[in-house]
Amino acid sequence: MDMSRRKSFISQSVLLLLCFTFKAYTSMASNTISPGQSLSGNQTITSPGGIFELGFFTPGNSQNHYIGIWYKNLQKAVVWVANRNQPVSDPSSSALHLFQNGNLTLLNQSKSAVWSTHDHSLPVFSNSTKAMLLDNGNFVITDAFNSSVIIWQSFDHPTDTWLPGGKLGYNKVTNEKLTLTPWRSPENPAPGIFSLEIQQNGTSFLLLYNGSIMYWTTGPWTGKIFTNVPEIQLNHYVTNVTYVSNEMGSYVSYAAVNPNVFIRYVLDISGQFKAYKWGKDFPEGNSIWLRPSEHCEVYGFCGASSICNQQQVHLCDCLEGFQPKSPKYWELADHTDGCVRKVPLQCSAGNGGNDTFVVVPDVRFPENSKTLAAENINECRSACLRNCSCTAFAYDNGCLVWTGDLFNVQQLTLDAQVGKVLHLRIAASEAIGVKKESKTLWIVIGVLGGFVAVLLIIADLRQLKAHW
Repeated sequence: MDMSRRKSFISQSVLLLLCFTFKAYTSMASNTISPGQSLSGNQTITSPGGIFELGFFTPGNSQNHYIGIWYKNLQKAVVWVANRNQPVSDPSSSALHLFQNGNLTLLNQSKSAVWSTHDHSLPVFSNSTKAMLLDNGNFVITDAFNSSVIIWQSFDHPTDTWLPGGKLGYNKVTNEKLTLTPWRSPENPAPGIFSLEIQQNGTSFLLLYNGSIMYWTTGPWTGKIFTNVPEIQLNHYVTNVTYVSNEMGSYVSYAAVNPNVFIRYVLDISGQFKAYKWGKDFPEGNSIWLRPSEHCEVYGFCGASSICNQQQVHLCDCLEGFQPKSPKYWELADHTDGCVRKVPLQCSAGNGGNDTFVVVPDVRFPENSKTLAAENINECRSACLRNCSCTAFAYDNGCLVWTGDLFNVQQLTLDAQVGKVLHLRIAASEAIGVKKESKTLWIVIGVLGGFVAVLLIIADLRQLKAHW
């Protein structure tokens, strides 16, 4: 380490020690953190109008603590999280500290940096900075003598919430995307598997699964509206939806119509894009809009090898022969890890004859099927059985097969006209109960059929006797 860096490190360490030693005696403006000051324990700062608050919070029943911004008078409405991936265990011995160079850093109980607005190696921005929480929910670091000079702002680093005045889009200068990513679960604000981001070479916003698979889009921007969701611009709560594209980047912003009704868009844990309103007349923070309209329309909502049923309270179940990969997360309604086989397929062990298929009726087929040449269902079944990668097949005006994990199997109602029959591959040992049920069913059908046949014969004999 060279002398200049060593001096910088020592000076910051001394400053940190002073900060933790005297934090109880440090006073700060209601919405401001000044250089050398820290936020610790249950200390918070509040925006000038008392709308937003920033400090440590604990989601749900978690034992982890995070720095976040929330509506001061609306419970459970966190709009931004700093350390999504790096929680701290003890907020009383942790601190959010603003250094003289404008670097805002979260230090844990071991005095190690777990989150920071800037890299420590960056040059000093200003000898006098301040961090302020604004009434629009934006947390900014500015020059203390010129608030228009913004060094850093939370609006450039959105988490799951898009507030009025915030931007979503793409920064061409830094090559960074301003996207939304949901919480992993109600108790874990780490980024989930879904994202809302602008189309790289277009004007549409896309909902993506795992950063690559699109399952919903706003449609292109016409200059006034997004074609698939004109209601965003035309509703009574949002105005000035603006799309800007220039050499600096492409982004969309919006404003609220009524300053007394607070609007926010959230990419929910479910993968749905939702709009909420909150105000004196809406104390609970009502949901006023969402897309896709049903959970089962979200790609991968239930994870791999599962089935989604919109008619059930618990929407997700594992397919037959499968079990949750992460039972702990599954119980918390986080299904993104999906399901795994209880018993491995025997094909991989060179014993494909010990694999079989179970029928999954009245479903919407999974994504990404392939077509094979087959004259009938038996040929289709045999073709799938010969391929160790084949996990399911269907014969529906032709042979369809699936390889790898199955996504987006949806259970439909019995009276649905689009329901199909899927044949799911499982180890034969997993199908014993199913086979018994199948045999029993055929026995019952056979007995009933014989009984009906006898009745028909008796009826025919009576008619003949009547003619005699």
